[in-house]
Amino acid sequence: MDSGWATGDGDRWLSTGPVKIFTDGALGSHTCLMSEPYDGEPGNHGIAVTPAEEFERLLATAAGAGIAVAAHAIGDAANRMVLRAYARWRDSAGPGPAARLRHRIEHTQHLLPEDVPLLARSGVIASMQPTHCTSDIPLTSRMLAGRDLASYAWRSLLDAGAVVAFGSDAPVEDPDPFFGVHAAVTRQQPDGTPPGGVDPHERLDLDTALRCFTGAGAYASYEEHLKGRLRPGMLADFIALPTDPYRVEPARLRDLTVALTVVGGVVRWQR
Repeated sequence: MDSGWATGDGDRWLSTGPVKIFTDGALGSHTCLMSEPYDGEPGNHGIAVTPAEEFERLLATAAGAGIAVAAHAIGDAANRMVLRAYARWRDSAGPGPAARLRHRIEHTQHLLPEDVPLLARSGVIASMQPTHCTSDIPLTSRMLAGRDLASYAWRSLLDAGAVVAFGSDAPVEDPDPFFGVHAAVTRQQPDGTPPGGVDPHERLDLDTALRCFTGAGAYASYEEHLKGRLRPGMLADFIALPTDPYRVEPARLRDLTVALTVVGGVVRWQR
């Protein structure tokens, strides 16, 4: 912040993004912050890595310097804390450049159902990674069964009007975007389980999943004027596939391969 750099500064190859602040841990380690204790662990609600008061102080400091915040939040209690902090900041910031910062929640995995519309109203970007949903099926089926949660709720968030930007979270997950597209569309593991997908009402159609990976991702990085769509005036960054993804069965989306990669209008790789 002392350097004077702000979110969005830079050029077409390298630009300044948000500052990441961890507010909790992860589900597998029983450290994501939950409103209810973990089964068999009375008193263990997870870990508040950055407590609410400290998070609000860091948010105000970053936003005051023109830097957006990307808050790591997985558990429903962590997500609620972040959303309330963002709402209070927005109410106190008033009009001006700071009010136009695009704050994000990284992962946004488990929400209380009533916080879905709150996220949409706040203008916060839900930065989500679809393969977390399918990789976590063994964990969520065992650890969160019976809880009233909106988990990996990208369809609900979109329906509420939120911006949902997809990514991979590599190297935690495989960076192959088609693994993420498959997870978003089917909500199934590679072997096709569970039948119909976990929480099938949250599945996306292919068109919407691709927009979350492209246009929404560009918006999250302040580059929607350059990236996210193929049209005159945009950067010629794209891939070509040997197979039309709209003509394959959803279960086969994981198997799509790239035939050609173009960056800046130049063929950089070709099979």
